[in-house]
Amino acid sequence: MIYDYLINNGWIIDGTGNPWYKATLAIKGHRIASIGNIAATQADKVIDATGLIVAPGFIDIHQHSEIHLIIHPQAESLLKQGITTVLCGNCGWSAAPISEQNIELVYSPWWPQEITPNWRTFNQFFNIYESRGIAVNIANLVGHGWIRGASCRRARPHATRDIRDGVRRVRAARVRGACPGLPAQAIR
Repeated sequence: MIYDYLINNGWIIDGTGNPWYKATLAIKGHRIASIGNIAATQADKVIDATGLIVAPGFIDIHQHSEIHLIIHPQAESLLKQGITTVLCGNCGWSAAPISEQNIELVYSPWWPQEITPNWRTFNQFFNIYESRGIAVNIANLVGHGWIRGASCRRARPHATRDIRDGVRRVRAARVRGACPGLPAQAIR
């Protein structure tokens, strides 16, 4: 067979802003191979999408699932909603950096008790994702609360120099591709 799957009779919304249209979508491996009028005999499996919408995966730009994805790498709750990409590290919280100054955040009630962090940096954390085979695409912001916590004790409200040093480390991590940026609420 030419294709692994055909999705027939669905209304295709392609994400470009164009109106939806009815067509057959062909998949080979993990990629869309063709869209158009394709004979059902050209695929190993045919999926009837009559009355359904066929669309690219959705992006959830406000997630807090970075740790939960280690526990549930199949990400079924996300994929069943059509979410294929998540942006984590919102609201000042992130999975890294972890230091002696902010390790107490890990043991707060909202951190899953099944996970004891054996990482300190985002690169170490992403290695765990790689080893678990996370089923969705993920981008992580660096939580400003964690930068502050990793840079200085929380009891020092005006530790400007330490925080600036932490921000410098974040910028260096961005250059290496470890994270795309800071959450917007960190910018004041």
